[in-house]
Amino acid sequence: YNLKPLIVDFNLLSSLPLKLNLENRQLGSDLIALSYAAYTKYHNAIVVSLGTATTYSIVVNDVLVGIIIGPGFSTSKDALIDNAALLVDFEMQYYQSMLGKNTNHALSIGYGYGFSAMINSIVARIQNETNISLPVILTGVSVPILKSYFDFSYIYEAQMLFLGLVDIIKYFRINNKIKD
Repeated sequence: YNLKPLIVDFNLLSSLPLKLNLENRQLGSDLIALSYAAYTKYHNAIVVSLGTATTYSIVVNDVLVGIIIGPGFSTSKDALIDNAALLVDFEMQYYQSMLGKNTNHALSIGYGYGFSAMINSIVARIQNETNISLPVILTGVSVPILKSYFDFSYIYEAQMLFLGLVDIIKYFRINNKIKD
């Protein structure tokens, strides 16, 4: 096809209008795309991506001010099942009771409330440190599983990563940095 690929990496990010307040040049392409989508659509946001890892991209006044990377829901769940002799894969269900009555109930409580406690706490601490009520954008495959557990209001953007990639291409096309 004789096409020149557009590589989404730190060097590309430095060509975009999203400003950076980071020291890390190893920023992954997923975090770049999520941050750029937050910049173009919200200007101020915490993007929580629930994928292989749980990541937080914090954009304040059109500046990517920070990134947080934590354990992913599915990868953590899979690691427990793979390494615990008597545990088998389970189906997450929402339980209000904190008193597990069977293994599925106990695991659902541990994972649902455990991960939501981590995410709720980190979002609250980001809001406190930035001293701004930032909108929280949730994306990633685990959002539908965990959505009942969150204590904060959020916007669910299932396609946030792809929105960011499309916005990056649009920016480069509009500014004549790539040709069709």
